[in-house]
Amino acid sequence: MSSDLEQRVIAVLAACLGSDGQRIAPGADLVHDLGCDSLTIVEMVEALNECFDRQLDPGSIRHWRRVSDVVRTVEQALASCSVE
Repeated sequence: MSSDLEQRVIAVLAACLGSDGQRIAPGADLVHDLGCDSLTIVEMVEALNECFDRQLDPGSIRHWRRVSDVVRTVEQALASCSVE
């Protein structure tokens, strides 16, 4: 996982959560640690789509549990576009 990519994703998540990003670690649970609900997840998806100029795979989003899952989804979206 790219550290730069991870930091960019964390910055987007922090903005959606109104946080400074300090408590957002790759292993943080989106619901239990960060307090995300379904509306927050939708906001995150929209912000990530805009930030990275990609449409994230809805199938992957359903399986998000931790910040690392979000980073992995973005990483896959970026990789799939570079292959095409």
